[in-house]
Amino acid sequence: MKHFVLYLIAAATAILGLSACTDQDMVDYKTYPAHEQLGNWQSYSTNDESLAFNVGLSLNAEGDTVCHVSIIDVESGMAFAHVTTNCVYDPQCGMTTANFDNSAFGRPMRVYMSRLHNGEMQVQVCLVLATSSGESLSRIVYGNADATKGFRIDGSEWVTTDEQVYFFFDNESDQCLYRFGADEQIATYAFDFTTGEGTVTLDDGSVITLGVNSNNQLVATIGGVAYTLQRVI
Repeated sequence: MKHFVLYLIAAATAILGLSACTDQDMVDYKTYPAHEQLGNWQSYSTNDESLAFNVGLSLNAEGDTVCHVSIIDVESGMAFAHVTTNCVYDPQCGMTTANFDNSAFGRPMRVYMSRLHNGEMQVQVCLVLATSSGESLSRIVYGNADATKGFRIDGSEWVTTDEQVYFFFDNESDQCLYRFGADEQIATYAFDFTTGEGTVTLDDGSVITLGVNSNNQLVATIGGVAYTLQRVI
């Protein structure tokens, strides 16, 4: 399976930096976790200095693995958020493959996340192109990423399972659309993805605190009550 994945990538673009699941790897490195490990990673080095990325793995209310990927335009700081539950983890080589039906680039997207034993992640973000023989891949960005406690929320949408609490965090400003029951307003938010902590300030000056729980889900504490949110985009 891994060799097939590498063949697809090589067919679209020269591959650099992707961890290969080979016999030599198994000799040189320790074994990988048997199951998917949750976490977040922010790129510190990419092939294209105009782009960065933030990737994360969490669980939803049904216990499914959720992969969320933000592609970031470095100059503007704007983040383009993507989310999917179509994730497969290969414990033989520590790689997660995530497929996105749609992307901000107008085509399906595939992300390869290869774990390194220093806690970093090697990531490749590719567009999936339909061909007469099946598909080919065109790489958008690749590079290495450091682990962080939180994830990028700008450009993303969140809701509780009962739809009582809803947030949409703008990716061009510090404003968000906030809804609690029938009450809806534009609020101001701040969130530090390196610590996984933030706030939402409402019109009346009251503050909602934001954090990340053990399942790597966003939690909003409103009036002393913690609400776990599911990511929509």
